Amino acid sequence: MNEKIILAGVIFYYLCCYSLSAQLSIPSVFGDNMVLQQESNVAVWGYGNRDEIVKITGSWAPYDTVCAKADVLGKFIAYLPTKNYGGPYTLSVLGSQKYVFRNVMLGEVWLCSGQSNMAMALNATKNAMQELEHAENPNIRIFSIARKGAENPQNDCSARWVSCSSENARHTSAVAYYFAKKINKETECPIGIIVSSYGGTPAEAWTPDEVVEKDEEISNDLCKELWETRPSKPGVLYNWMIHPIIPYSIAGCIWYQGESNHSHHRVYAKLLGSMVASWRDRFGIEFPFYVVQIAPYKYNSAANTPALLREQQEIFTQKVKKTGLIVISDLVDDLNDIHPVSKKMVGYRLANLALGDHYKQNIKGYKSPTFNKIHFEKGKAVIQFKDVEKLTIKPACSGLEVAGEDGLFSPANGKIKENRLYVWSAKVKNPVYVRYCFTDSYEPCLFDETGLPVAPFRTDSF
Repeated sequence: MNEKIILAGVIFYYLCCYSLSAQLSIPSVFGDNMVLQQESNVAVWGYGNRDEIVKITGSWAPYDTVCAKADVLGKFIAYLPTKNYGGPYTLSVLGSQKYVFRNVMLGEVWLCSGQSNMAMALNATKNAMQELEHAENPNIRIFSIARKGAENPQNDCSARWVSCSSENARHTSAVAYYFAKKINKETECPIGIIVSSYGGTPAEAWTPDEVVEKDEEISNDLCKELWETRPSKPGVLYNWMIHPIIPYSIAGCIWYQGESNHSHHRVYAKLLGSMVASWRDRFGIEFPFYVVQIAPYKYNSAANTPALLREQQEIFTQKVKKTGLIVISDLVDDLNDIHPVSKKMVGYRLANLALGDHYKQNIKGYKSPTFNKIHFEKGKAVIQFKDVEKLTIKPACSGLEVAGEDGLFSPANGKIKENRLYVWSAKVKNPVYVRYCFTDSYEPCLFDETGLPVAPFRTDSF
């Protein structure tokens, strides 16, 4: 009797497995209300039976069906051409089961990732109630991935596409929302934002673990103190929050992260470069990657590590192609709050960077000025900057310091002449080094003519 029960159980198990394998399945990144990247060959993939033929059609080109054959593991992938932005359309996937995804738009898709300042919901930010009254926009679609880590790469994640309404926007990343709003307004095309962010997490968690492990310098400087409190080990967030959407076609990525890496800043530029290279390789496109420099905050660090992390962020954008940096030091209301609530201009500055750099629109002042070179005249340091037409300085600028050969820094004065910054101090007769706002927390005093703050810098390498 027991043997019959066991046998029946085994037969039932295999019947269930066969039944499951016979079902065509599509990752949740494909769904009603989604945005597909315009004027591209978008990847469409899923799982079915071995050797199963799957047909894929978009209603924007109903006679251009593409076919894919499932491999030995049942995975199939095909590349479907899309045209110029518009919609709504349908996307049909036909195999052993039929899927018809409705209210699909063709437009621009952006991945929005990072830690808590990217995750921060619109309803927690400045002037949220006023914004939510007018947040309804069917040309913005949102795909917010559940915050979770995994030890191994996953084939799917928990999320669904929704149209931007007041209720949906309320819980969406404020930075991503404002970014999408600005891009939509200026390009007039639908925008899809894939929000994949998790507070308090280091960059190595977003990087495939094999990429971290193969680089000894990176793997020897991990944020291990975070491992017990949140998903922070190498690869765990990549596995759950990035891998399941690869290779969904995207236009680019915006990134707001770094606070959790400040005490391990030494290899941050290299780590971020490795992460971006791995993402680009797996998505199959060298997409633009735009970074928010971490804001001033009273970390009370012992070794000026937040300033060194900001420096690493700038180094990354100097070394890696198709990247850019926005500076937000003037958007902080409270230096005791690591989560600045003024997120509107953060999103807008990212959008302006994308519009000017990627979409080639005639946008004035979309890059923050950065240090270029220094020379010395009559006891004064003379500094020139990149990406600035007209430099301005606030009275009583308190962020400037100079040092002589001894490396001892003293507060300094500054003035603008012929679009150059002159810096000096009565305490340092022969200045050799200059620093500007190179501390944990500071209030910027150097700006360009559009109001963008100059990025903090130092000319020493102590």
